[in-house]
Amino acid sequence: MKLNGEKLRIARHLAGYSTTDLAKELGVSKQSLSQYENGAELKPEVYFKILTILNCEKDFLEIPLKDQLIIKNTFFRASANANAAERRYQETKTTILGQLYAFLSKYLNFPKLNLPSFDESMTIEDKALELRRFWNLGDKPILNMIKCLENNGIIVSTFNSSNTEEKNKIDGYTQQFTVVNNNELVNLFCVVVENDKRSLSRKNFSLAHELGHIILHRHDDYMEKTKLEQAVIEKEANDFAAAFLMPRDRFLEDLKYVRNLDSFVNLKHKWYVSIGAMMIRAKELKHITEQEYLRLIKNYSYRQYRLQEPLDDVFTTYRPQLFKQSFELLFKNGYSLEKFKNELIESGLAISLEQIEDILGIEPGFFQKYDTETDRIVINFKDYFKN
Repeated sequence: MKLNGEKLRIARHLAGYSTTDLAKELGVSKQSLSQYENGAELKPEVYFKILTILNCEKDFLEIPLKDQLIIKNTFFRASANANAAERRYQETKTTILGQLYAFLSKYLNFPKLNLPSFDESMTIEDKALELRRFWNLGDKPILNMIKCLENNGIIVSTFNSSNTEEKNKIDGYTQQFTVVNNNELVNLFCVVVENDKRSLSRKNFSLAHELGHIILHRHDDYMEKTKLEQAVIEKEANDFAAAFLMPRDRFLEDLKYVRNLDSFVNLKHKWYVSIGAMMIRAKELKHITEQEYLRLIKNYSYRQYRLQEPLDDVFTTYRPQLFKQSFELLFKNGYSLEKFKNELIESGLAISLEQIEDILGIEPGFFQKYDTETDRIVINFKDYFKN
């Protein structure tokens, strides 16, 4: 029997297996598995073991991806111990997301990527202000960064980590890729933050950080950088996020009477940014001294704000809406869920609806209300014949 080698590799990554681990589960050599992933034939018993272990459909393994997708760059913001398997897992899910985007693009016109050109001499601060001007945001606080990005052609999703080990977690990342769709090259950016970012203020900063990578580093090969160079890039993305979310002049006006920690708590009501980020911004803008900042941080830690800040359980967090609204529009206009599933198979995307919800950042159970099978009438004949 033969399957599509690329699809086997994708299925393995989605299931979180390394080549060594899957080969062991299958009872074959690592070299044999590598050959399967390069198109070699395999025995039926091995084939069915693969289906069971990777929990995937036969159609997924056999039908190649219809749309060509080229990954150009990935910016990972992870703990120092985040492993390669977790990175591959997340990259693969974003690859599927890109395929789903290309699939839906056949029916819908998504917002075009809307980014200005920047003079190379501009500072990070100036680039953040210029982007605000270009997107007509003024200097007001931004409540919903997801909507801000989606409106300007940047794809946003929220993924669950493939494991529960804190040391291996990836907080967020940006993937740049090109989709070949209808003979046209479409350049895309996908920003992803973890689902456990329940704090609106921290999620906003994470998204602004990833936006910083798009604005500042999209021409850099991040994965080829040294650890030191990557640290510099991450610091620049943080600086951009702070400047974008807290524009210098307007934020300085609000800082005039801020000196103690409670004042920053009050300021969080307005800016939807974490107290920790606002304190750093105040220090960077020279509004408070290094000594004042250290005193604030000491009090911040004493109050255990590192675990949870005030208002984190009050502000509502937001989910991506682009794909959810896309499906709602299609289904409203006569496109059936059954047709969607059949076309997924033809496109080489025969994955479960639950996986699609996870990959696209749609709330679980979204597709159930469009499943016509749930509308069937079921008669209990045992009760019927009692009458």
